[in-house]
Amino acid sequence: MKSKPLFFTLMPWVLVVVAMSMPMQIAVIYDISIFNIEAIFSKLTPLNYLLMGLFTWLSYATYKIDKNLFILLPFINLFVFLNNYVVGSFGEDFNVMQTTLASCFFLGLTLLYYVKDHYKVISDLKNRWWLTKPRKKIKLPITIVGSNELIKTNSFDISESGLFALNDPDFELFQLPKNKIVDITIHCGSKNLKMRGKLVRKALSKGHYPEGVGIHFDEIDPQYKSWIEANTQAA
Repeated sequence: MKSKPLFFTLMPWVLVVVAMSMPMQIAVIYDISIFNIEAIFSKLTPLNYLLMGLFTWLSYATYKIDKNLFILLPFINLFVFLNNYVVGSFGEDFNVMQTTLASCFFLGLTLLYYVKDHYKVISDLKNRWWLTKPRKKIKLPITIVGSNELIKTNSFDISESGLFALNDPDFELFQLPKNKIVDITIHCGSKNLKMRGKLVRKALSKGHYPEGVGIHFDEIDPQYKSWIEANTQAA
C-alpha cells in the first residue's frame, strides 16, 4: 500500500516552525533569554498571537487533511501581509521590502496546497488511497436506509472501511446524493451487522466492476469489527 504523501507529513512541522519563529525573533532582537517566556510573550502583539494560533490550527488541519483549511488560507495570508506591513512600516528592525518578501514567501508556501495532487487529496476522501483497506469480493444481502429510503440490494465487495453496493433494480441508490449519510445493515447468516456510512462515489459498469455505489463507513460498532476484519483479508 502506498504511503501518505510527504507533503502532509512535512508541512505541519514547517507551520509549527513558522509559529515558533515569532517568539524566537523577539528573543533574538531584544536579546532576551529563550527561558524568559514572560518577557518574550509580553512583546508579542495581538496580531502576533492571532497568527501563531492560525499557524497552529493550519498545522493540525494539514496533518488531519481537513478540507476546511481552504476556507481560512486566504484570511491567514491576509493577516500575514498585514502583520508584516506593520512591522516593515512602523518597526525599526525590518524594512518594507524585507517584510514583503517574507509575506510573498509564505504565500508561495500556501500555494502548495493548490498543487493538483495535494488539492485532490484534501478535497475528496476517495483520493486518500493510502487509507484504502484490503477488499474481498463478498456477495451479501444489505439494507440501506437514507432519510426516507429503504433500499435492499447486495454487496459486491467489502473491506474494513467500506463496501461497494450493487445498484438496485429500481435505481434508487443512484438517486441518493453524493455524501449522503446512510444506515447500512449487512445480513450474513444469523448476524445483522449495523453501521453508518457516507456515499462517496457512484460508478457505472466498467470491466469486471458492476454498476453501483461506494460507501465509506463512519461508524462501526466494535462488536462487529472483528467479523469485518476476519472476512476482509486479502484473498
